[in-house]
Amino acid sequence: MTVEIPFGRPDINYELRGPEVDFFHNPFPSSITGIPEYYIEGIHLENIEITYPGRATKGMAYIPLNRLNQVPEQIDKYPEFSMFGELPSWGFYIRHAKNIKMKNVKLKLTEPDYRPAIIMDDVKGESLEQLFFPLDKRKQIIIVNN
Repeated sequence: MTVEIPFGRPDINYELRGPEVDFFHNPFPSSITGIPEYYIEGIHLENIEITYPGRATKGMAYIPLNRLNQVPEQIDKYPEFSMFGELPSWGFYIRHAKNIKMKNVKLKLTEPDYRPAIIMDDVKGESLEQLFFPLDKRKQIIIVNN
């Protein structure tokens, strides 16, 4: 499966549109998120290629990696792609999850992004095989915070 995430609204040319985002933000990563002590479990992603727009800037919004606890939990909110606000990764943000498997997953950027590709925060039993990312020697690609 191949997916391309646009920089702007993905539904701009459709008559029916998704929810408005009423704050300035960098492009959102894909997120797999449970809540504390109630984990999302058994997600398997295989043979996927996702192209993200990149172009995130620290001036727009910024969560340093030593402040991952500042990403709000939003336990009582309806699940939406923008519910956590700014996220600290460009590809996947995974939190409160168990037994996540990624195999043959290719993440691409149209333009550079200062954030790491994947953040795993409170993730147990992850299995990562054949992951492909843009080459960037200046930063970490995957951050695991358990």
